[in-house]
Amino acid sequence: MWKMGAAAMAAFACIALPAAAQTSEYRQQLDQQLQKSRELFQQQGYTIAAGPFTGALAAGGKERFTLPVQSGYSYKILGICDNDCSDVDLRIFNMNGQNIGEDVTNDDVPLVDLQPTGNGTVQLEANMITCSAAPCYHAIEVYWKR
Repeated sequence: MWKMGAAAMAAFACIALPAAAQTSEYRQQLDQQLQKSRELFQQQGYTIAAGPFTGALAAGGKERFTLPVQSGYSYKILGICDNDCSDVDLRIFNMNGQNIGEDVTNDDVPLVDLQPTGNGTVQLEANMITCSAAPCYHAIEVYWKR
């Protein structure tokens, strides 16, 4: 019985390894894009405030993340996705569910500027529009400056 269990585990490991390698490849794609963005925003005086918030979605999928915000700061909220994605949208909602910012253009790098009028919490929503090989991996990173 132990031999059958060991054989099953070995077979599972052979199947799981390519999936892990794929995930690593997509993480590298996201990390490379984020590094370029960080350099660009740092040149503009921004630093990382939060993130990256990451996930994997099929076309039509949505995912939300919570972000505390403070008045007196300017925020840039950036979305990115892997090479299998050609369109991802980004929306920002206040705690009353009102849309207070969005980038829904046909591209894979949405960017939303946010100037909170008070301290509180917002919801960041990634919406995967076009994904050629599901799931598509995405990330949201938040930058701020006074």
